[in-house]
Amino acid sequence: MNNKYRVWCKNNHEWEKDKIFISPDGKIFEMMPTGRLVQVRKDTHIIQQYTGLQDKNGKEIYEGDIITADGIENVEVNYSMFSWYGGSIPLIDFTKFSNVEKIGDIFENSNLLKKEE
Repeated sequence: MNNKYRVWCKNNHEWEKDKIFISPDGKIFEMMPTGRLVQVRKDTHIIQQYTGLQDKNGKEIYEGDIITADGIENVEVNYSMFSWYGGSIPLIDFTKFSNVEKIGDIFENSNLLKKEE
C-alpha cells in the first residue's frame, strides 16, 4: 500500500488540495501559481495519514476522522503504539462491524466528539 496523506491548513481552516506535496522526508511544499514549489512551515499545516480502510459508504478513513459504528459513538481515529485506533479500540476491530461510518473530522466537526466529564 502506498502511503496517502491529506493536509490541513491552520491559517485558512481548510484542507489543502491539489497544490500541496509531501516529500519522502516529510517536508511540505506548496505549488505556487508560477509553478514553483515553496516549502511551507509545519506549524501552519497538519499532515494526516490514510489508514488504508474505508467506511460503509466507501469514504477513505484518515487519521483525525470521526467514525461511528454499532454501540460505538463518535470516536477519533488516531495512531498509537504501531496501530490505528478508533478511540481506544484497535481500528482493525472496527472491520467486524458492517456499519462503520465516517461522520466528519476533528477540524471541521470537533463538536461531534463527546466531551470528557
